[in-house]
Amino acid sequence: MRMLRIFLQSLILVLFVPVFFLFLKEKSFDLHALIALPGVFILLLLLTLLLREHTESRLKPHREISMKVLGAFITFWGSGMVWLSWLIASGQYNSDSRRGQLLLNSIEVIGPWLPASVFLVMGVVMVWLGYRAWQGR
Repeated sequence: MRMLRIFLQSLILVLFVPVFFLFLKEKSFDLHALIALPGVFILLLLLTLLLREHTESRLKPHREISMKVLGAFITFWGSGMVWLSWLIASGQYNSDSRRGQLLLNSIEVIGPWLPASVFLVMGVVMVWLGYRAWQGR
């Protein structure tokens, strides 16, 4: 498993360098994308570092699920829902997928405030539940 983790880390770094330089080579680039691109690769590297810790705990029989990992996952999921509600409320939400078009059609029919408030409430509840799980309560 250690070799797999090292292989994934080296693959992430090897892919990051050309993608980042190609991104910088473009004449016009967005500042948000310039911040998000390294952020995605850093997240992937951190996930491979977490893989080492969880591999050791997975080898033990009768192991318990780590509430910190579950809480972090639920918190990030809730944060994404809060972000989605902000995009809907501010009118910046665009999507090409089938589910995204369904959401856009419902926004056109009932307005942006009801879907935005539903996603906001669901996101805040998920963040709260994730934080509680992360604390171990």
